[in-house]
Amino acid sequence: MNYIEAPLLQYPDWRGHPFLRAEVAKFLSYYCRAHSLLDLRSVVFLKSCSTVLSVLAVVLCDPGDAILVSTPFHSGFLFRAQMFAQVELISVHVDSEITNKHTQPSQPTVGKLEQVLLEAKKKSKKVKGLLLANPQNPVGDVNMKESLKEYLKFAKRNELHVIIDEMYMLSRFDETIVFHSVLSLESLCNANRTHVIGAVSDFGITGFHFGVLCTHSDDVVSAMSTFGYLHSVSGITQYKLHPCLGTETVSTECTCPPATLGSMTRMSMSPRGCSSWRSFSSRSAFPVAAVAFISG
Repeated sequence: MNYIEAPLLQYPDWRGHPFLRAEVAKFLSYYCRAHSLLDLRSVVFLKSCSTVLSVLAVVLCDPGDAILVSTPFHSGFLFRAQMFAQVELISVHVDSEITNKHTQPSQPTVGKLEQVLLEAKKKSKKVKGLLLANPQNPVGDVNMKESLKEYLKFAKRNELHVIIDEMYMLSRFDETIVFHSVLSLESLCNANRTHVIGAVSDFGITGFHFGVLCTHSDDVVSAMSTFGYLHSVSGITQYKLHPCLGTETVSTECTCPPATLGSMTRMSMSPRGCSSWRSFSSRSAFPVAAVAFISG
């Protein structure tokens, strides 16, 4: 870390160096079990996930437009979309109790999405998209594969963009729960309107501040890339981040990069301790499968 080679001190590629975008494309293709392999042309790098969402809202929406989002949602969404891009977030409230009909009450039903969208149209609001987090933040629930398909069909019917935050995709500690990335679906109803946000939060290396957008829309990639003039990732960070991904091992031996493996091990241990404390203290809590959030 005390020695920095001369090439690292030059201006970086605004959308992310090609070698790093190619490495991220391989990483996501493997861990997301992408139905079709991704390539570097689908990947845009900016300095944080917050920046990616903020800029994406600017690219997809005009000031005053709206995006649907299920509650509860990460408070940062308000700043990223509403305050930065002047895009209104319309809440889709979900159930809070598990019943025979709703085994995953934190996930919105298509019926509720349709209802909220209709109410927004009656108020002359222009809804441009649907914002989802999978795994969900802060609830820690994981969306079912069938639910994802239904959300995409809903979006296609109503000509909406779908923005999916998958930045905690590897932060699962319940091995019985299977994570399905939207990229793993056999076919996307409208690939050019489906955009995935992610970062390697699972590595526990927040000092390497960066965010990734993965999209099949050339227009969105082009528009997002221009914002790299203001929000690009430093060249030093890009060069140092590259070996952390370690996809040479992933693609040949199907093993986790060391940083991911260590994080996943710690992730599986922490919730067990919290669960033991919860049982000891007789506190009730919403069952979670990822992200180590415990809601009481």
